[in-house]
Amino acid sequence: MMFRNQTRRSNRTVQAGHDPAGLRGDSGVVIPTYCNDTVVRMPPDVEPAMDRQRIREIGRRLADTYLRDPPLLASYTSSEPAAGTASLLRRSCG
Repeated sequence: MMFRNQTRRSNRTVQAGHDPAGLRGDSGVVIPTYCNDTVVRMPPDVEPAMDRQRIREIGRRLADTYLRDPPLLASYTSSEPAAGTASLLRRSCG
């Protein structure tokens, strides 16, 4: 419920021609999302059981990487993923 209210307020602010609260317009600066979402392009496996297993494995690797190298604590300022996450994605998805 809180997220919806925040989203509504932000939408109204943008409709009024202003930047929503918490949004920085600094070019090249990563805006933290606090949910550590990572999009992984992974075609589905032919076997549903194998597909679920691959999803779990990649999810576990991502979780381990986040615990070892938390993205929000990294001192990078580009839109590229943190080094540990980028390396994991290359290994997982080719």
